[in-house]
Amino acid sequence: MYAKYAYKTGATEANLLSDVIAILTGETVPANLSSDCDQANTDINTTIAVAGWTLHDASATATSQVLKAPYVDDGASFKFVEVEINSSKYLNLYAYETFNASTHEGTNKTTHSVTSQDHSQSLATYGGTVHILASPRFIAVVREVDSSWGTGHDYGISIIAEFSRTQPWNTIGSGYPSFAYIAAGYAISGDINAVMFPRIKNTENTDITGANARAYLATEGASGSGLMSGISSGPNSKVYDNSGGKYAPFMPIFLMDKDQYSYRIGEISTICDIWLPPRSLLANKELITKDSVEYIALRTYSTTHALLFPNG
Repeated sequence: MYAKYAYKTGATEANLLSDVIAILTGETVPANLSSDCDQANTDINTTIAVAGWTLHDASATATSQVLKAPYVDDGASFKFVEVEINSSKYLNLYAYETFNASTHEGTNKTTHSVTSQDHSQSLATYGGTVHILASPRFIAVVREVDSSWGTGHDYGISIIAEFSRTQPWNTIGSGYPSFAYIAAGYAISGDINAVMFPRIKNTENTDITGANARAYLATEGASGSGLMSGISSGPNSKVYDNSGGKYAPFMPIFLMDKDQYSYRIGEISTICDIWLPPRSLLANKELITKDSVEYIALRTYSTTHALLFPNG
């Protein structure tokens, strides 16, 4: 699902939250959203996947609600995500290992601090657009106001993503949450360990939660502080097929910190269908087709760095 949700000047926090939650839980008709939705400029596309999330707690806090979706390999276990739009009109995503809808309390909430800043989507009081992408495997949001894209306080795309069970401790039934919150602007453009887990195990057989439960993004041949400098760049980064056609590589996205976990924790690309293209190759919102599926390139923050998502 890919929604371009446009909202009006002076939209209330309550209506913004209600509309975002509605889109993530399956609403596809802009006319059914709140009076603060700019219906003429809102589009919800589900040609490739449905949003796939279920409302778990409508009263988590005064400014947030909690959604859930099952794991790809374990339909009886769930990922829990808190969606918040606070009094300052910042849209925040948080991952939880568990969440009790009766007591409105969760366990092992992901930290929301990257370097010295929070990672939020700032929704301007004079209207704008929130780009919302989702499937049962992930949620991604980024705001656009006038010509401003992922700049300032929010610094790029906010992503909740399920990852593969690569580490031997992360088995079905082990109880470990196999998803993470990714502050993509910091993780890619800033080369910072901005992948945050509810709970994870390190090489000392210790469970880590909170501010230390973090990792870097990586791909083939490049990771951590060398991620963006280590991948191909520009028009010459396209590859040929045996008929002379040129194609943009779809590079897998791994979660890794060799000092804490030795080997990669998992990867999100085959599960979430989110990929890393070469630097400085695709324009923001450029469409590209692979295996008859249309993808859209969305900048993470820098004009040279992007991610590829299914366009619908």
